[in-house]
Amino acid sequence: MGTSTSVDRQQISDANIAYKVRHGTDPDNPILLDELLRLPPIFDQLDLEVKRSYLVTQFNLLLDTFADDFLPSHWRRHCLDQIYLPMQRLEQLANCKKSRAQLLSLGYELRVTTNYYHASL
Repeated sequence: MGTSTSVDRQQISDANIAYKVRHGTDPDNPILLDELLRLPPIFDQLDLEVKRSYLVTQFNLLLDTFADDFLPSHWRRHCLDQIYLPMQRLEQLANCKKSRAQLLSLGYELRVTTNYYHASL
């Protein structure tokens, strides 16, 4: 019972951090991104597809935040500066054609998005 409560609290904390990052509620606190990108203690025990999904979610959250014109530009830039970490981790997990293709697709999406939104920074 204690473990379930601990996991529930961690999920709530993770969701709260993700919300703060995505909506820029505390844009002068770059430590939020460190907390968001910190892997959970059980990460190594997860199935490979779950790991990939987790990292793609991090990537998408950072990219969506960068692309949000309503957020402060320094926060958006900071998210863009940190987007390499989930991509690097995904690259380390790319062990088949499908996962490498996914990584290339994310890289393409990043290039297109940064080219489109670069002028708004």
